[in-house]
Amino acid sequence: MNNYNSASLAGQAPITVFTGLPAYNPLAVVLQGSDAISFKQSKMKPDEVLDVVTDLKESLEELLKKVETNNAAERARSRRKFEKHVKANFEVGDYALAGTTQLGTQAKTASRWIGPFRVVVPLSQWVYAVEHILTKKRQEVHANALRFYHDPSLNVKLSVEDQLAFDEARVYEVEEIEDV
Repeated sequence: MNNYNSASLAGQAPITVFTGLPAYNPLAVVLQGSDAISFKQSKMKPDEVLDVVTDLKESLEELLKKVETNNAAERARSRRKFEKHVKANFEVGDYALAGTTQLGTQAKTASRWIGPFRVVVPLSQWVYAVEHILTKKRQEVHANALRFYHDPSLNVKLSVEDQLAFDEARVYEVEEIEDV
């Protein structure tokens, strides 16, 4: 069992939280020899056993309350951090670019923006169904992977489609590489 103190357990080791036993260094046996650990056998009266078990139960309950308080505070901090984010504000008909990461790269900043797409349906507060303007292919995209392309109130849909068709039509092929 893990014998190291953990911040999520109010600074206690898991072995202490779960069993009430003090955390020990497992290397003590290796470094000091097996005679460093000694066990005592003692006879206790039934009422003494009951007192020890009651004390252990109370100390464990107190320790668990500290852990619960610490976890509740961490959840509250996390919730406040999440609520600071700006809510997604895409509406049906908005044009957006969708970010994709390239295969083989794990860097989130290496996104490639493709599109434009038209927002078709909000599936949730953060997920939208979008449709590619030319291919009409639909896909679901998280709001974090969407960026506004242009304002649909400008009424320039045809020029956007024409521009996109022109951009995608420009494909250059290399016929021959010459030594210079």
